[in-house]
This record gives sequence, C-alpha cells and structure tokens, in this order.
Amino acid sequence: MTKKTKSFLITLASLVCAGASLVGCKEEAEQPQTTEEPAVITIQNGGFETANLSGWTVEYGDAFDDDCVSSQSEFVYAYDDKQTRIPVNQTGNWYLCGKGFDGKRSVARTGAIRSTTFTLSGDGTISVKLAGGALTHGKGTGVAKKDEERTCYLGVYRAADDRLIAKQANEYFLEHTESYVNLGQYNVGVYCTDNFYAYTLDLSEYVGEELYLRVVDNDQSVYYGYISVDDIRIGGEDAQADGEKFVKVREYVQDATAPSEYEIANGDFETGSLAGWTVVEGRAFANEGVNAESVWWNEHIPYKRDGAYHYGYYMPSAVGVMRSTEFVLGGSGYVSYKLGGCADNGRAYLRFMMKTEDGATEILRVSNEKYWNYQFPYVQNGMRLLNLNQYYVDLSKYLGQTLYIEAVDNNDSADDLGCMTLDSIQTYWEEKPVWWDCPSFEVKANTDVEISSPYQVLNGTFEKGDLTGWTADGDEIGVVSSASGWWNQNFPYNKKGTYLFTGIAHESGRGSLTSSAFTVGGSGMITYLLGGGGNPRECYLSVLDAETGVELARYCNQYFHDIGTDLLNRGSNLANMVLYKADLSAFMGKDVKLKLVDNATNAWGLLCADSFITYYADESAIPANAYTASDILPKSVLGANNEYQVLNGDFETGDLTGWTMSGNIANIHHSEVWWHEWYSFNKDGVYFLNGWAGAESEKGTLTSSAFTVGGCGMMTFKLGGGKNTDLCRMEIVDATTDEVLAIYGNTMFADTTNGYYYNGKPIDLSKDGVYKANMVEYKADLSAFMGKSVYIRLVDEADSDWGLLFADSFITYYEKAEDVSATAIVAENLKE
Repeated sequence: MTKKTKSFLITLASLVCAGASLVGCKEEAEQPQTTEEPAVITIQNGGFETANLSGWTVEYGDAFDDDCVSSQSEFVYAYDDKQTRIPVNQTGNWYLCGKGFDGKRSVARTGAIRSTTFTLSGDGTISVKLAGGALTHGKGTGVAKKDEERTCYLGVYRAADDRLIAKQANEYFLEHTESYVNLGQYNVGVYCTDNFYAYTLDLSEYVGEELYLRVVDNDQSVYYGYISVDDIRIGGEDAQADGEKFVKVREYVQDATAPSEYEIANGDFETGSLAGWTVVEGRAFANEGVNAESVWWNEHIPYKRDGAYHYGYYMPSAVGVMRSTEFVLGGSGYVSYKLGGCADNGRAYLRFMMKTEDGATEILRVSNEKYWNYQFPYVQNGMRLLNLNQYYVDLSKYLGQTLYIEAVDNNDSADDLGCMTLDSIQTYWEEKPVWWDCPSFEVKANTDVEISSPYQVLNGTFEKGDLTGWTADGDEIGVVSSASGWWNQNFPYNKKGTYLFTGIAHESGRGSLTSSAFTVGGSGMITYLLGGGGNPRECYLSVLDAETGVELARYCNQYFHDIGTDLLNRGSNLANMVLYKADLSAFMGKDVKLKLVDNATNAWGLLCADSFITYYADESAIPANAYTASDILPKSVLGANNEYQVLNGDFETGDLTGWTMSGNIANIHHSEVWWHEWYSFNKDGVYFLNGWAGAESEKGTLTSSAFTVGGCGMMTFKLGGGKNTDLCRMEIVDATTDEVLAIYGNTMFADTTNGYYYNGKPIDLSKDGVYKANMVEYKADLSAFMGKSVYIRLVDEADSDWGLLFADSFITYYEKAEDVSATAIVAENLKE
C-alpha cells in the first residue's frame, strides 16, 4: 500500500524572505564558503530543466513534445478583470506544461511520455509536482466527475513486468468559486489549478527495483483537460539543477520551394509556417496562424485537414491578404483546395490572379460556398463551419498562363466563424481530380475578366477605378469605390474584383448612369451584380437601343429582401449585391446600352452594381448560381379596352389601378420570397397583392372594376393566406344589384411545424403540401353568370391567425375551357 503525503509549496518563511528582497532588506553577512557534494540525481531530466524532453520518450499521441516544456512563471484568468498574476510555483526554471510553452495548445490533445528506467533508492519515495488535470467537469460542488480512464496522471511502472504499481492524479486540484481571485489562497495552496501542488508517493517496498514513469493525458475535456509536471525526485534526492532560462519562441521554417513550375510552394502548410507565402497587408495572416491543432472549439470538431498543419483560424477580427508563389497553369487545368470558415463569403475568400502585360487581373474569386450553420455540432448532419470542405475548379481556359493565389480576409468581426481555414492547395492535376474518401464540391469558374470585344461593355467591371465608358446624368447617384463593405459595420457588397459602383451614400440623388454601346452576341446572355433598389418602379436597370434610345428591357433587384442586417447573404439582400443573368438573345446583333436609373430618395432608393459581363459564347459558361432576371418593362395594362377582363387583374401596373380599397388590409408589392427561409410567394410577373404590406389587424375590402363574364365562363386567380375562409374570402358580385353571386376562399391553406432552412433558393412549400402565404392557382366556373356585369371583392374580416390575403393573376376571360391551366385547383363555391 502506498502512502501519499501532501506538502505546501510555499512556507510562510519563504514568503517573508521573498517580500524582504523586494523592499530591500539588509543583506546577511557573507558566510564562509563550503564545498558542497554534487547532487545525486537518479531520474534523467525529472525537472525538465533541459527545456526539452531529453530523457523522455513520446509513446503515443500528440499531447507532449519539446514545445510543451515551459518557463512561464505566472498565469492569469481570462475572466479576471484585475488580471491577477498567480505564481506557477515551479522548481527551477522549466517544467512540463500540457498547454504548451505559450499556453496555446489545445486541450483536446492526448498522449503519453515515458521516462528512462531508474533504480528506486534512498527512502523509497517518489515526489512530484502536478498542475492542471482536473478530475471533474467544472468547478464548484456537485459537478460530475470525469471517467477515470479519461483523466491525466503520473504512473509508476515496474520495468520487469510493466505493471502499474502507483498512480498519482492532481487530487488537490481546486479552482476558486468566488467572483474575484484571492491571490493569497493560491499562494498557500488552498486553490490549485495551473499552480503546482506537491505529492509524495511512498514506494519503499520497491526499493532496489527497476522502475519507470509515464505521464499520461487521456483527457480531451474543456475543463483543464491537460496535465503539467515538475520536479520529479527519486528517494528524497536533490532537485535537478536549474537549466538556463531564456525566452522560448517558436521557430518557423522561412523558405519553401515549389515542387515544379506548375505548383505553388507550401500549398499544404506542412512546413508549419507561411514559408512560400507573402503577407501583402494586414494582420490576419502570420506564421502563428498555421495551425497544428486537429480540432476546434470545445466540442473538438475535426478540421478534416490533410497532414499535420493547416492555416487558421487565427485572430478572427484581424484583416489582411497573403499571396502564394506564382505558378504556370498546366495539366488538366484543375485546381483544388480545402476551405472552411468564411461565414461572410463576400469578405473572406480566395482570388486567383493572372499576370498580364497591364498587371495582374482577377480571374476567379471563390469562398466557402458550402458554409452551412446547421445542427451544430453534428458534422455528419451536414454542418459546415470551420471544418474544411474539399473544392475543385476547372481553370483550363487559362492553361499556360502565369497565376498566383491570394487569400483575402476583410472580415473584421470578432466572430470565429468569419475567419478562414485553408489547406491543401494543389495547382496541378494531370486529370480531373476525384476524391473517394470525402465529399467534394466543384466550383464553376465565375470569371469577371473583361474581354476586349465589341460584345463586352467597356469597364463593365469598373476595374479601371473610375467611370470610364459610363455617362452620368442628373444628380450624382453613386461613385466607383474600392470599399469591400458599407456603413460603419462594413457589411459586404459581394463585389467582384477591386471596384464597384455604389450609391450607398447617394440615396438622396436622382439620376442615371449609362454605359457605352456594345453588340449583343454569343449566347445573348449577360450577367451582373445588383444591390439596393427597394422600389423597382423607381430603381432599375434598362437595356436601350443604342441608336434610338428606345428601352428594350428593364430589370430590377427582384431578390431585394429587407429582413435586417443580421441575415445578410442568408436571406436578407440590401446593398449586398445579387448575381443575375438576363436573356438579351431577342436583340441579337443589335447595338445596345445599359442604363442604371435611380429615381428614388428613400426606402433603399439607391443602386449598387458591378461586373456587367455581356458576352458568353455559350450558356454553359454562365455562373450556375446566377438568378434569372425577369423583364419588368411595363406593357399594356391587362384588361384595358377589354370588357371581359378585369382591369389590372395581375397588378402589373405596380399599384391599385382599377381597384378600390377600404381599410389598410394589403398593398401591392414585388417581393419574390417571404421570411428568412425564402419561401416563394408563387406569384406571376413582378407585382402582386401582399397582405403583409398592409396590417393583419385591419379589416376591409378590395374591390375591382366591373367586367362582363364571357368566353367559356372560366376564370383563374391566385390566393394565399386567409386561413379562415368565413372571414377571408373572395366574392363575385353582381355589378348592377350588388348581390353576392359566388364566394371562394383559400381552401388549400395548410400550415406546418416542419423546419425549413435558407439555402439560397426560393423554397416552394407546395411541394410538401404546405400553403400559407404561397399562393394557390384556382379556377372557377362563372358560366352560370354568362353576360352579367360583375366585380371581384376581396373581403378581410379577420385580425389574426393568418387573417390576411395574398392575391395575383385574376384572369377573367378564356375563349375555351381547354385554355385554362390543367394544374389549377377547382375553386369551391362556398355560397352553395
């Protein structure tokens, strides 16, 4: 049976002496010199005074190495406002520290080291100092204990049979629970966390036997899941002589050479440094950011990197740029990389640069497009945050060109998820790469390089840094800017390249900006980025006939969606630009101009624009993530000069022309989607009647102009909302007598408790049989009223529980029943 005796590290006398030295006590008289016997040391490097693991062997894991030997003599608690400096109380200058010499090592590491074999002698004791290695999952009473096999300890083993004969954990570990740090209680050993506590094991029954020690860390928990060790003595011997004290710094490899002209140097960061990379600006990228830890956060989520190192995450609020070595694109033209983090894709990304005679040109910008904050911390369910994702991209159109890569972090938020994790950049593949051991995602090259061609609008990317090629008219509605974000918070513009056109500081201006002429060619498709433009009737992009000035088409920021800045790029689109594609093939061969028009002064009455790419040889080159732009150029008013078609039944005038409202029950709106999940309204055209544009608590009616029932007598319409069809309904009313002839409601309304998540695309709830604000197309048979003059009246008598209506596309004339949509739901006449 072994005996354990606890001993305090600091006696009152030593405290007094230490204090005296600080205030200048009188020195004692010089004593005659005596010759001391040399210290007898049985165990090799028991005090770690060599400043490394000499005399110890790493048996397994990565918890211990030379970088775990520390000389830090004090520690502080991060939560302590006073930053009280608590002595570690090591013996000598050096000790084994489970947090690493700089205190930055992850507690998730596990492993063991073994001492040399020694003969137990003297009084048969083994003494040691221990710190860290808590045996519970937190501080205070009543906290659950850790599983014994998941703890840290010092083990003593008999060499003859490798039997564990003694085991010492830091049993006197205790952290204060007060709201303040009481230094005195730490100094006298009442509290022991990262300050050492001395233990003595009585193993006298094993005197004369060969033994060895093992320091074991099996603890991955957040709460002191590491162990520190110092001053191991055998048989009451002297302490190891103090080692030379110096400031320990991490040494980084400075130079790296690319394997070939087709590859970059140190694309996998396996030098443990940024060798081969150049920090262009800022503090976001540094040698210290090359990460040797394999997991992140307290949940110990694997990064899923390749090798022993990757870059990030490092200093989340820092910004900066680093640049790779140059390479010639060869082989198949594919490039691959692993990328994580970058929660705001517009502010943290990689950009591929091509060298030209006029300087470097950005040919591709990529980010962690598969970032998904979903069901944390379950990676197996699809969560993709700081864990690295495997991407690859086909850049074969640039084969033979000299390129380099820049990692850009312009996200100055303190959010850990906003910074970048990066690994395994491989710039040469003989063939298209395939990964069998992990999911991989192909990125479609969304190049914004302007070709020199009559089909490409001049300075459509604004990369000349000014308005070359553009003509402003009226008030100043914006400027060309290199800013990456807007407002003091630097919300992302989602720009491409260095410059964009932004009206963020010019909302009060009314005017236009017109491009130079270009010829519609290739596939006839164009792409562009557009932001702002809360009202599409006043802020839009026109396509003009370059010769006559006639407006040929008009487009707006149709996915503008104001649900605040917290959800930017996750459902909310304000000045953060959206990528659109527009089909101009109807004007093939025609010379046209682009015109940004801003006639608004409030409610996001401004425009931001970038990257007008007006030539694609074929549609396969068009970015897959571009939204299809709808032409909103006003046409003739539906029903004008047609007695059988209700006037403005599709609301495409953008207002209530032809309709009369009592009560603020709704208004005309242009939203494509609703709520942050991006549920589709299932509207037609640009405008529709939106109950949320009024007030649900209001009651009232919306009445159409009169029309004559004709043709085959069928009509179609779209309805949403209106859960209670007794209170929210549509009436067909005799225009002569005001008699209600028929009543219809949104009988398909069906709510759900299922959860949906924003994925960057409108969600069609109808596919799951869910109908809320998403409108249902109905068809009604009015043939019984053939020849009558009637009008439509929407009635809202509800004030809650989906007590509002959404409506669109009242088509009241069909020549033949066969012309009516076969998928329209037969409307039930609730009057019958």
